[in-house]
Amino acid sequence: MALRKFHFALGPVQSFVSQSRRTRDLWAGSFIISHLTAQAMANVIQQGGRIEFPAISNQSGRVTDVLVAAAINGTPPAHFLGTIPNRFVAEVPEAFDPAQPVQAVSREWQNIARHVWDASIAPYAHYGNQTQQIWARQVDTFWEMTWALGDDMDLLDRRKNWRTHTWLPEEGVKCVMMPQFQEISGQWASQKRQAFWHAVKAGLASDLDLKDDEHLCAIALIKRLYPVVAEKYGWTGVPATYPSTIELAVSSWRERQRRENPKWYQAYIHLARHAKFKDMSEGRHDVDPALFYKGTLTNRELWAPEMEELRRQMQQALDAMPSRPTPYYAVLLMDGDHLGSLLQSQGGARVSEALAQFTHEVPPIIKAASGTLVYAGGDDVLALLPRENVLQAAFSLRQSYQKAMHQLGGTISGTALFAHMHAPLTTLIPTAHKILDQTAKDGNGRDSLALAIWNSGGLDVSWVSKWDPLIADMPLQRLSQYLGDTVSSQFLFKVQELERRLGNALPLEDWVPLLMSELRKSFDDEGVPSLAALQDIIHALITLSQGRNEITQNLGLSSALKVLRFIAKDQEVIV
Repeated sequence: MALRKFHFALGPVQSFVSQSRRTRDLWAGSFIISHLTAQAMANVIQQGGRIEFPAISNQSGRVTDVLVAAAINGTPPAHFLGTIPNRFVAEVPEAFDPAQPVQAVSREWQNIARHVWDASIAPYAHYGNQTQQIWARQVDTFWEMTWALGDDMDLLDRRKNWRTHTWLPEEGVKCVMMPQFQEISGQWASQKRQAFWHAVKAGLASDLDLKDDEHLCAIALIKRLYPVVAEKYGWTGVPATYPSTIELAVSSWRERQRRENPKWYQAYIHLARHAKFKDMSEGRHDVDPALFYKGTLTNRELWAPEMEELRRQMQQALDAMPSRPTPYYAVLLMDGDHLGSLLQSQGGARVSEALAQFTHEVPPIIKAASGTLVYAGGDDVLALLPRENVLQAAFSLRQSYQKAMHQLGGTISGTALFAHMHAPLTTLIPTAHKILDQTAKDGNGRDSLALAIWNSGGLDVSWVSKWDPLIADMPLQRLSQYLGDTVSSQFLFKVQELERRLGNALPLEDWVPLLMSELRKSFDDEGVPSLAALQDIIHALITLSQGRNEITQNLGLSSALKVLRFIAKDQEVIV
């Protein structure tokens, strides 16, 4: 029997996933893509094909991937984590019909959309203006499915260059999550539009499912609401809530207080359990994580008059603590380098088997770092973590990828973006992807880790290095001993000035005495560290500079110091 190679891809991926306002939206987008791709894979198998990439079966041929097995059997998935990439390669028989996988994906997408529509939108569609038509247009035309038949592993990329799928511009008021689409009420008049969304929100089980200003398109509503209607779809165990960015930011500090200050912690929790305020976050715990931040307690507009005494007591209790949590968490992206070239040179089966080993090891690594895994499929990882744990998670993932790919020569790059808890995800995720692609990969020659800080004003600083210098002498860990107090702002400013003036003109060895002199000057006479400590700081800085690509315009020392001092301060100490 003659066999052919079938290549399939589902898109758009980045816009569907990254255009998210909440962590739940981010997770939902990732899972839906994996789930839909699994439908296409299942159809290929049912037509007598065999999935070559990614690996979804054991050596005996039994399908072991949870999502594909569920799609074949027509049963709910056993877990709800995106673990399948949006593209695959299969060996198919001569009689294979490539239209059927496309139809399988469309059919499942329409089923998901219909359940969201029936449960949450249809009862209130009469408040809108052509709401059902808007919904159908957006649902019917959103996905681009690309396929090709042939042996070349880059055939699909060449096919996608045709770009035959486009969205027509939509009129009306735009969706606040995905602004390329119209919100579904279709009402131009503000009063009528508000009436539509008030009715939709009133019909939901929780006020947290839709905020007053969230006027959404069909695609965004499906991401937001399908976890809510999942049981009507026959799925059980779908998480209706997901760790919020505030919860991620406060988690380590909160756990530390529970261990180190148990009496204070239990007393504060007792107060906080009775607190109710406006715009409570989508936390999964009995105490809203925002209550550990002073800004929540000092903003009286959030609190009803009957909560005033409780608010005052909680503020006094929080003020009595010697430290407060900082409002930052980390977005971690990891992506394999030159995967297309590896598939061409090493073959889909070998690469697929190695990636399956890596994917299997990702969840426990993220769990050990107290993180939340959004997606792990093929060579891609997206996770949200407490900021002080993200470097260890990144190093462990790189080690796991190296181990899995050691016979194939594959490398991986990553980005850790330290983000303010109120920074919009719709901007953060695309920014993290941009830093990964342009800085860690193209800018630094791949096999690199980029670190960046996004504060309340936007992207503040970024820095990049190859992995090996970061791991060999552990310069990041050594520097963290000093960055909290020893390395002053004066020293940072001086290093920045020296880099601006000298760039790469000064040989690396000549930087050592220059940095040593400036570091000494930054201390009072009584506060100068030991010579060994000073040498350790300088040596670690020089080690970090060796991980930068030759095309970079400077050594990146000031950027490295800013990022690392930020990481070292895992809590705000109250003086």
